[in-house]
Amino acid sequence: MSISDQATALMVKIVYQLRPPATTTMAPCLRCSSPSPGGQVCAACLDDDLGGLIKNRGAAVRWLNSVKQAAQDERTVISYAQKMDEARTR
Repeated sequence: MSISDQATALMVKIVYQLRPPATTTMAPCLRCSSPSPGGQVCAACLDDDLGGLIKNRGAAVRWLNSVKQAAQDERTVISYAQKMDEARTR
């Protein structure tokens, strides 16, 4: 498997591990023991793997932070949309 294919696969796993804790069972990460969905390797540990794979930990950390921020922004937008829905039905 090419490095780019491995990086893409890791990125998909990382995004999956970032799902909201309320939507899954949380258990200790297999590596660092921090809370992780399904008790699998957590997003932070997978991101360490990604940084090592591409030999640029800074780029991997920046990417992880941007994905986390995008997920937060998505939740904020959805929250406002739900408030608007509630206001319309009153």
